[in-house]
Amino acid sequence: MRRKREEAGDGRTSEAFAADDLTEVAALSAEHPDRSAGAELQLVIYPWAGDAGAVILDVSRAGSQLVAKDFRGSSVDMHADTVDELISEASTSLADPSKAMIRWIRPVAGLF
Repeated sequence: MRRKREEAGDGRTSEAFAADDLTEVAALSAEHPDRSAGAELQLVIYPWAGDAGAVILDVSRAGSQLVAKDFRGSSVDMHADTVDELISEASTSLADPSKAMIRWIRPVAGLF
């Protein structure tokens, strides 16, 4: 029996995208393009132990690089080639990385 997956962001999950893994999400997206329009995958990464959430680093692309900016609009602005490099930069740039998390919202259609 398939369980409905909950998303970290708003708690809503479309039944059309109740899936056990990304391969299944890709198949459902291909089978039901009308339902997948606008669907997003929200990746939330907690690379440090602590009380994460005071700083939310939103990841986006700028050309070939990843960019992480503070969701709440502070001056935090990091650029790197990989998520691992962003984590490394944040570890040394943030005053208290234990209060930070990384969020990357990707359109499902762009994943496959």
